[in-house]
Amino acid sequence: PLAATNCLNFASPETPEVMWQFARSVDGIREACEAMGTPITGGNVSFYNETNGAGVFPTPVIGMVGVVEKEAHVTPAGLQSAGDTLLLLGPSAVSLAGSEYLEVFHDRVAGQPASVDLAQEVRIQDFLRACIREGWVRSAHDCSEGGLLASVLESAFLSGSGRGFDLELRGPEAPHRALFGEGPTRILLSVGEEFLARVRDSAMNAGVPLLVCGR
Repeated sequence: PLAATNCLNFASPETPEVMWQFARSVDGIREACEAMGTPITGGNVSFYNETNGAGVFPTPVIGMVGVVEKEAHVTPAGLQSAGDTLLLLGPSAVSLAGSEYLEVFHDRVAGQPASVDLAQEVRIQDFLRACIREGWVRSAHDCSEGGLLASVLESAFLSGSGRGFDLELRGPEAPHRALFGEGPTRILLSVGEEFLARVRDSAMNAGVPLLVCGR
């Protein structure tokens, strides 16, 4: 990663709540870029995004530019090989606050999502890039909107070969929270059996959470 830019989309800044959202978004972007050593090269702000008095949700958009040193390091999001192990890289704590699940099934947009640990984010991103450079990771996909189940489905759709999956639920979370709960710094990986032990040992040494979640 070399640099970032942004497009900050909000409703009327004359509304105190909207101005607070905007200011906190700018603070968050600054904190994240400082933690990762990534400068902001510029950006733009779009205010007054409203229709009939109803404003858009606060929507900061980030654009990134970077360099991939070798073509072999380009890692697809789609599942690649039958029999690969699915791993969830990142914290297991999730929340239904602000989630797709809460809006789709309960018609609510509410709650405070799980907080971001920027130091852990940096460790996880460094770990993932190191594993990719070693050739241990066959696919990697962000686990974001919709939670774990949505992310695995997207990876299956992107496989281009109709690959399915078996998903394992582990831990104390109720099934609907484990499947649809959302949280930061979570990445779905697929790894061949020949590299699984190396990836798990490296995660332990790096102090990053890694959980087998399927095949």
